[in-house]
Amino acid sequence: YLLAFPLVSVSACLPCQTCVVCQYLLAFPLVSVSACLPCQTCVVCRYLLAFPLVSVSACLPCQTCAVCQYLLAFPLVSVSACLPCQTCAVCQYLLAFPLVSVSACLPCQTCVVCQYLLAFPLISVSYWLPC
Repeated sequence: YLLAFPLVSVSACLPCQTCVVCQYLLAFPLVSVSACLPCQTCVVCRYLLAFPLVSVSACLPCQTCAVCQYLLAFPLVSVSACLPCQTCAVCQYLLAFPLVSVSACLPCQTCVVCQYLLAFPLISVSYWLPC
């Protein structure tokens, strides 16, 4: 673009120095990407991406549930799983960790009689067949 004034300290115009995401004016021209480093960096894993993060401040892996592979509209910060994959299918208790192999928490997998931990959730009864 032809400017009406000379470029003295920086060789780029204001739009080419301004981040398209946060509108921050940089002291240097944006060459390959039109966003500053913070708007290209994932807030969860701190990975620097080759493109700007516009709607969400996290990269795809940090938005994807590790259990069901569902892509969320927000970053997963403390736990790498979405709410359904953290919620017990039996008692609906929200756990602080993802449920990977079984969709139930330990109490809903444990026999109330013999305290045996089962590999499947106890849905209708709270004890298993031998008890």
